[in-house]
Amino acid sequence: MLAKTGCFSLELSNTQRIDGKMASGSEIDDVCEVFRNFNILNSKDKPPNKMTSKAWGKMVQDCLGKDTTIRQRMDSSVFPYVQDKTTKTLDLTDKAKVDKVLDKMAEVYKECKPKEEKDTPVAEVRQKLVKRILDKKNPEVHATKTSATGGVDRMTDTSKYTGAHKERFDDSGKGKGVTGREDRFEKSGYKISKTGNVSGLTDTSKYTGAHKERFDESGKGKGIDGREYRFEDKGYVTGYKGDGTKQ
Repeated sequence: MLAKTGCFSLELSNTQRIDGKMASGSEIDDVCEVFRNFNILNSKDKPPNKMTSKAWGKMVQDCLGKDTTIRQRMDSSVFPYVQDKTTKTLDLTDKAKVDKVLDKMAEVYKECKPKEEKDTPVAEVRQKLVKRILDKKNPEVHATKTSATGGVDRMTDTSKYTGAHKERFDDSGKGKGVTGREDRFEKSGYKISKTGNVSGLTDTSKYTGAHKERFDESGKGKGIDGREYRFEDKGYVTGYKGDGTKQ
């Protein structure tokens, strides 16, 4: 705090009195520096000393943990309390406001942790939070790991293919050509399954009911004889369902 005598200013100490509380000037400076680091990384289009809500949210997550309740309360109850109503930012050059931020953070944190911090004074909770902030120093940056193979091994290694793609290559990785891409028909009249998973649909020996009657024992289709009722001269309906039925 500065005491003015005439045209001279005298710095009395390195401690500032704000709202009746004692706060270390160097501590506030250090906190502002951490806030600034978060702001530079997360709000590149804003001045470093104008901390945005986005940078604030990242700071809360990295410094105070990923507790959803705490993050939401810090976003809804703390930042709006100190932000500039016009710019929607926190002025990091205003140390009194930053000091107020720390007080408000401690109050909200204590409310969110009633069991753990029930008997802990707000001032002590504040010191815990300040320590976490100063220990973090910089925001966490998760770099994208580059694959040594270029990240396309699952596209080029045929042994990792599944489903229809797998059926297009043999065990050596060589393409099967048209046999790996199209369904083929044998003379028996039914479709050959590449995987065998649909044998119940393509193996005529497994057909039942009306479907079974459309094919002979070799698997060859009976044509119209297997599909329609026919009348003989004797007046009976022949066919798989109508045998012996008098008309």
